[in-house]
Amino acid sequence: MSFINNTAFVRTTIAVSIAAVMSIASFASTKADSDGYTSIFDGKTLNGWSIKGGENRFTVEDGCIVGRGVPSIIGINTFLVTDKNYADFDLKVDFKIFNGNSGVQFRSTDKLSRFPPRRLVYGYQAEITPNGSSTGRIYDEERRGYVNGKIWLDTDITPKARLDAAKASFKKEDWNEMRVVCRGSNIKTYLNGNLVVDMEDDLDKSGFIGLQVHFQKRPKKGTKFAPGVVMFKNIRIKEL
Repeated sequence: MSFINNTAFVRTTIAVSIAAVMSIASFASTKADSDGYTSIFDGKTLNGWSIKGGENRFTVEDGCIVGRGVPSIIGINTFLVTDKNYADFDLKVDFKIFNGNSGVQFRSTDKLSRFPPRRLVYGYQAEITPNGSSTGRIYDEERRGYVNGKIWLDTDITPKARLDAAKASFKKEDWNEMRVVCRGSNIKTYLNGNLVVDMEDDLDKSGFIGLQVHFQKRPKKGTKFAPGVVMFKNIRIKEL
C-alpha cells in the first residue's frame, strides 16, 4: 500500500469513527428516561421541527423554544411542528406564556392555502391562554372551530368544576405543564396534573405535534405593538 493510499485509508477510518461516535451520541440523546419518555427537543436547535403557517418567529434561547408574535396582515397562525407523525402517545410539554394566545397541536396536518400561498395547519389543539382560562380545552384548528357557535370540541362533556380546578392550578407568567394523552379515539388533556378534557373523537388518528403562536394584527397608528411571547421546554413523548 502506498503512502498516499495509506493516508486516504486513515482519513476514511477516522471519518467512519467520528460518524459512529456521533450516531451513538445522537442515540443517547434520544434515549427514553426511567418513565419511558423521550425528548423531542434537544435544547439547542430546532432539528426535527419545521415552521408552517404565518409570520411569527421561533428561536432557541437558554434551552427553551421561544415563539414571538410579529405584526401581520395575513391573519394566519404560525406553528413549529415535528417532522415526525405520532398516533397513540403520552406527551408532556412545559410552557410559559406572557401575552397573546398559544396551544399545543397534535394529530395534525397541513394544507396549502391559495392566498397567500402558505402551509395552513389544521387539527386538534390543546389551548393555552395567558390567564389559564380554557387552557387544556380542545379546539379544532382551521376546521370545526367556531362552527355553529361551538368553540370547543369538549363543550358538552367537560364539567365546569374540572375547568375551575385546572385554572386554579395555573401559574401566570411561570412554568406550567401541559399533558396530552391519545389512545385510539380517546383524548385526554391535563394542566399541571389536573384532568381537563376526557373525550372521544375519531376524526384523526395520527399526525404531527406543533407549538402555536397566534397571529397578531398590526397595531393602530400611535399605539405600541405588544408581541405575544410563549416559551416551551422539556418536550417529551412516550409512544403507546
